[in-house]
Amino acid sequence: MKHYMKNYQISRGRDTETVENYLKRFDVEYFPIKVDEHRLLLEKTGFKVVEMFWMSYMQSGFYCIK
Repeated sequence: MKHYMKNYQISRGRDTETVENYLKRFDVEYFPIKVDEHRLLLEKTGFKVVEMFWMSYMQSGFYCIK
């Protein structure tokens, strides 16, 4: 599967290094944080305004002002 994606991206003009870096992201475990934990981190790092403007399954969008 990955070799098809690699060949396609290279045929569309992407350089090999960029494609290799992109493909390294696959099959890697990650541990997402909860929305409340994300809000707290943003507040602890100095953001005065922290508002979530969008959420869908595993993604969220935040509006923040320092």
